[in-house]
Amino acid sequence: GYNRIQSPADSVNCLAVGAFTTKNGDRIRAPYSSIGPGREGCKMKPDLMAFGGCDNHPIHLISDHQGFKIPDKGTSFASPIVANMAGRLIGESNGNIDALTAKALLIHSTSEKSGFHTNEMGHGILPDNIADVVDCKEKSYTLIYRGKLESSRYAEFPIPWDNTIKNGNVSFRWTVAVLTDIDHLSTDDYTSSAVQITFYPNNNKYQFTNKSGVIIDGKLKKSEIVDIDLNPEREKFLLSNGFKKGSFPKTDSADKQYKSESELKKDLKWDSLDTREVSKTASGIRNPAFHIHALGRRRLDDLNVKYALILTVTAPKAENDLYSSILNRFPALLPIEMVSEVNINVN
Repeated sequence: GYNRIQSPADSVNCLAVGAFTTKNGDRIRAPYSSIGPGREGCKMKPDLMAFGGCDNHPIHLISDHQGFKIPDKGTSFASPIVANMAGRLIGESNGNIDALTAKALLIHSTSEKSGFHTNEMGHGILPDNIADVVDCKEKSYTLIYRGKLESSRYAEFPIPWDNTIKNGNVSFRWTVAVLTDIDHLSTDDYTSSAVQITFYPNNNKYQFTNKSGVIIDGKLKKSEIVDIDLNPEREKFLLSNGFKKGSFPKTDSADKQYKSESELKKDLKWDSLDTREVSKTASGIRNPAFHIHALGRRRLDDLNVKYALILTVTAPKAENDLYSSILNRFPALLPIEMVSEVNINVN
């Protein structure tokens, strides 16, 4: 219909804000707020929602006539709420949070996490308080990875983890935002760069294969998965018997290995923003890691892909103070301290 999101909100590098209101106690999309999907390269639009009111629950403005109010509504009221939160993240973090990281943090903090994007509400609703964006909840911790990668290069990022945690399930939820160049002449190949994230719950677990197969313990074996850190002798044995070690650790992913370009696009391969969640049993997690693969459509030697990745790890059954445990085990981690008073220089 005619309520699909349009320019300037339909942009791959911006933050598109929709408006919600309330009905019978539930938060719903305001009827005037446009819906997705967005253009190729950022199909998940709007990015997030803030309160914009409606006829039944309007925003009350002060009238220039004494004793009167003006009821109003609109995304024009929702957008400044989000801009205020983004500005506070940048300003109150002493420069530790830049605009791209702030964008990723806001998306990461939305309240309607269901694992799927909706054209009605985007990624979800912005929290009311900045503490809900920056504070780590009990039994969880949040990490920020950011930087630049040359196109077609891989980078490995360890995920700080306490290997003594063995009970229950552990949630790994991440949001990645990319600042990309665009090709305004191509509506299909609109974004010039992106990143692909691969999660490895055990960075030491590899698959060894032998196409012909080898008789081991009386059985024909063609493949085996081995934790090379816990069982290095088994690795040596398999290699000496003609097995080949995988180039990357085992992902434990059920997705098929090779996808067409259309399938990859449907899975947001070239999108500048993505959020995912994976749940694993704690006993199967050991030295977890991310592999980030920078993608570029243009063959430019100087094409660097700028990204910000936010990761929240939650272990409800952890018996210790997870946040403190991770800080003690990984002293290189630097907590971001927010300041309540910000001095702004006006030139």
